[in-house]
Amino acid sequence: MTPEKREELKLKRVLLQEEVALKLIRDRVRTQLNYLDQQKYSYTVYYNHEHLLWIRTNIQVRKRDGYNGMYDDFQIDTTDLAKKKDVSYDEIEAESTKFRALFLAILSDEGRLIVCYEGGDPEIEISVEALLSRPTEFFCRPETWILSK
Repeated sequence: MTPEKREELKLKRVLLQEEVALKLIRDRVRTQLNYLDQQKYSYTVYYNHEHLLWIRTNIQVRKRDGYNGMYDDFQIDTTDLAKKKDVSYDEIEAESTKFRALFLAILSDEGRLIVCYEGGDPEIEISVEALLSRPTEFFCRPETWILSK
């Protein structure tokens, strides 16, 4: 096999791997993408290898306390727990103007957000306005993280 043919086959393999990765992620977040398409919001789907294990390379994490399983469950420690404030909303309250006002007090409605599901790897990037139009569409799973960009 010639070196040119070998390089061509490597390129085809990489493109096929990216296509498969994109399909898997699109299947995993299909309902969110359908909603974004219906409402004509712009979004980006993260599927490149560089985004895998993003949380672990960008945020200090450690093995979860008391966990001895074979999977890599982790936790994030915050250094200033005194200032940490938990806010809980049920599904109806999350769709309210009170939630919107609280969220917009933190971020501008022109900002962009990264949505991470199950494990913390970025899956889709959306606008703040898209999230606030129907928050429950994006908070529909346990372990959902919304990160500002």
